[in-house]
Amino acid sequence: MTRFMLIACAVVALLGGGTLWWQSSTIDGLRAVLERAEASVLTLEQANGAQNATLAALRRDVATRDAVIAERDRRMARIETERAAARRALTEALNDPTTRQWAAAPLPDAVRGLLR
Repeated sequence: MTRFMLIACAVVALLGGGTLWWQSSTIDGLRAVLERAEASVLTLEQANGAQNATLAALRRDVATRDAVIAERDRRMARIETERAAARRALTEALNDPTTRQWAAAPLPDAVRGLLR
């Protein structure tokens, strides 16, 4: 009976040792996976920071562009208003009986040369 007890104790000891070795191996593998995952997280965080910086720069560029476009639109509206006023003045001048004869006459060569 002691022989069976010794064999049973030896089997239990071998199984326990094997289980401990297997657990140790599994833990080492999981630690390696964890280290790779942490390195990957750091890389992704750095990439995310760079992406956020790029997005902020693009947002600033868009704001600048929008301001420039708004200024251009204001200038174009002002120019269009001035152009419409000049066109009205020209139309009125051409339809005025006093200036109609003058506007219909050809320009003298000296004036034409001066305007070129």
